[in-house]
Amino acid sequence: MPSAFVSKLARQGARNPEALAAWIGRKKLGKAAFTKLAAKDNGGGSKPAKSSGNSRADRAESRRQDTAARLNSGGDAGREQMSKEEQRLVSSLAERLAKDPASLRSERSQGHGDESKAKTRTEVLRARAVTQALELRRRRFGET
Repeated sequence: MPSAFVSKLARQGARNPEALAAWIGRKKLGKAAFTKLAAKDNGGGSKPAKSSGNSRADRAESRRQDTAARLNSGGDAGREQMSKEEQRLVSSLAERLAKDPASLRSERSQGHGDESKAKTRTEVLRARAVTQALELRRRRFGET
C-alpha cells in the first residue's frame, strides 16, 4: 500500500516513486534509522527489511536453489534439456565409467542405465551418463 508521499511523487512524474521515497528517507533519517523504520513497517520487529534480491550473493544463492530444484525435481520435469554444467558432469562421469568396465556393469545392474525409471533429476543425469559410457565403449572397443 503506497503512502501519500509515494503517491505525491508519482503524480509529480517520478519514474520509480517507491525508490525515490526510500532514497529521500535515508537522506533525511540516516541509514540506521531508516532500516529500523522499514523493519517495523515490514512487521519484522527489530530485524532489517529483507533485501530486494539484487546483490551478487542473492543472485548466486538463487541460482544454486534453482539448480538444486531442477536436479531434484521428479517426473517429466527432470527430463528437460541439460544445462552446460550438467553436460560436463554427465560427460566426465561417462568417461570414467567407460574406462572402468566393472563400474559400468555395476551401474547397469543397479538399473541406472534406464532413464524412464529415474525419479529425480540426478537419476536422469546418471542414466544419461551410463548410456553415454555404453556408447563410448561400443565405439572404442566394438562391445555390444
